[in-house]
Amino acid sequence: MFIVEQLDLVVEQQTPLLTAKGLSSVDKVKLVARAVRQNRGIEFLSIYKFALDSKNSTVYVLAINEEDANLMAGNSFEVAGETMPFYRVLNINLRPQQEDVYQIVNVDRIFGLLPCLV
Repeated sequence: MFIVEQLDLVVEQQTPLLTAKGLSSVDKVKLVARAVRQNRGIEFLSIYKFALDSKNSTVYVLAINEEDANLMAGNSFEVAGETMPFYRVLNINLRPQQEDVYQIVNVDRIFGLLPCLV
């Protein structure tokens, strides 16, 4: 629910949404932003939207379109000694509120990054 609301996504619709999982860095969003900058260029930092789900250490990245998301999906990038794979989110479903632990847990959000974060 958090990701859907914060990134203005449509449920059950294919989107240009990516995930980066399994990161051990304290500043996961900064690490993912550095991978975006290295792969796509610094101008994409202000176009992409980022959200951190601190419950499961997943960074969600909303690309500008599906073609752009496909360029990053399925690739792994090494930044600051950490390898991070990017995965496409092809479908989004909502669980009933009583089954959704994420509606109860506090989740951090970041919509865009300032250049000083990278």
